[in-house]
Amino acid sequence: MAANAEGAGSPLVIDMSLLEAERTDPASRTLSDEQLASMMTALVRLYAARVEASGVFPKVITQEATATDALLVACEIVGYHDINMFDFTMWYDRRRSQ
Repeated sequence: MAANAEGAGSPLVIDMSLLEAERTDPASRTLSDEQLASMMTALVRLYAARVEASGVFPKVITQEATATDALLVACEIVGYHDINMFDFTMWYDRRRSQ
């Protein structure tokens, strides 16, 4: 399976096995930081668009991702956008109320 994401003017096509290879050997640097950011951005925007269109919050990750994995990404996104915990809690409660 391949994953596609737009990045710096040219499409990026990555075989999922390459992603797993870098996960198990981070020194391999299969992706640049910019390519990883482009892929993450595309996936986050796709997920948000799906939620907005359907009003349903589909499962976003599988059990393969640990709590540490999930929190590292969540903290980076919250920090990047300088989201305070009050606003974060309001958005979190929005999800739980549906």
